[in-house]
Amino acid sequence: MRERPLVFLSYAQEDEVEVERHWTKLRSDGFRAWMAKGDIVPGEDWERSIWRAVHFADFFIACVSSRSVTKRGFLQKEIKEALEIWKQKLEDDIYLIPLRLDSSEVPDSLRKFQWIDFNGGEGYTRLVNAISEGISRLESKPSHLTGDRSVFTKEFEEHRPMNLPYEIVTKYPEFKPSNDALTLELNATIAGFAFGQVQRCRKQFLEAAQLETDRDFGPSLLDIDYTLHTASQRCASIEFKIWTYYAGAAHPNLGTVTLNFLTCPLVEIELGDIFKPESDYLRFVSQFCVSKLGDQIAQDRGVEAPDQGMIDWILQGAGPKEENFQTFVINPKGIVLFFDPYRVSSYAEGRREVHMPWGALQGLLGDEVQAALPISGEFAQERI
Repeated sequence: MRERPLVFLSYAQEDEVEVERHWTKLRSDGFRAWMAKGDIVPGEDWERSIWRAVHFADFFIACVSSRSVTKRGFLQKEIKEALEIWKQKLEDDIYLIPLRLDSSEVPDSLRKFQWIDFNGGEGYTRLVNAISEGISRLESKPSHLTGDRSVFTKEFEEHRPMNLPYEIVTKYPEFKPSNDALTLELNATIAGFAFGQVQRCRKQFLEAAQLETDRDFGPSLLDIDYTLHTASQRCASIEFKIWTYYAGAAHPNLGTVTLNFLTCPLVEIELGDIFKPESDYLRFVSQFCVSKLGDQIAQDRGVEAPDQGMIDWILQGAGPKEENFQTFVINPKGIVLFFDPYRVSSYAEGRREVHMPWGALQGLLGDEVQAALPISGEFAQERI
């Protein structure tokens, strides 16, 4: 049975006393609230414990005050990580809730989210209502697809089984009804991928634990979640975010794996399968991505244009090679290509995405595959 949803409280140390009151109240009202002061056991690696809680949390409460908005440090890292996790949520999911403890301004990065003002007397009630509504949405309807198929989330969890030093939380989609051969095969392929990741990491976790017999770093962690980008009668496109933390490591790692299928009959496709054989698609896709990534990185670093060092790094991960473009999804607007940390920029800058509209690919797509892709008429004429 799945545990009660986890509510993570992110805060600056200066606000610890006030946040602890809210944490105590939430727990007394039956919520599984988590805060560093109350939930990290003495002797545990506190940074590892926080990363684990952030990634296992169903709700992230960003406690904002005049003492925290201008402060650099781990709080900002927590919020940045939560924003990355939020990107993989469904549009109507409630996940990141800014909680304003005083009259300070909510940071720009959080202003897109409806915040709760705790200065008023109804702040706690609004917080409880938001979490309760979020839980209701998590437990409610499946996503209905084109035709008569629906998708449900399957979950698998292990928390220190037989007292072994690892924890695993895995989510993956299952299509229903599953009484036809195509859907059975699709579900088996997806489940096989998910449990292949589980078994690979489980083996690595146990091997790492045998090497660290003199110190207790706490458990290693695996968290797999997914986003369904397309699910029609002829096409399915799934993004998996795979978050791993090896006990004793300096930081967690984020990896992305995608599965893309044509479903009449069921065939897994790679990026090259979408394009005409004579299209020289690698050169086009590489040039598109290098340009977009250069603009992104320059903007993030506050410079007008990428320097040669930036370009060289981008070319390593986005040059015209098939292995650079294995991680992509398709949706009605176009193709989204993913570049994990270290691929085209530093770990601290996070994962990067490039969105390539269908209109930019006119004349390059294969006719048969193009007929099966979820190309929206609204975006079909969109150009660079």
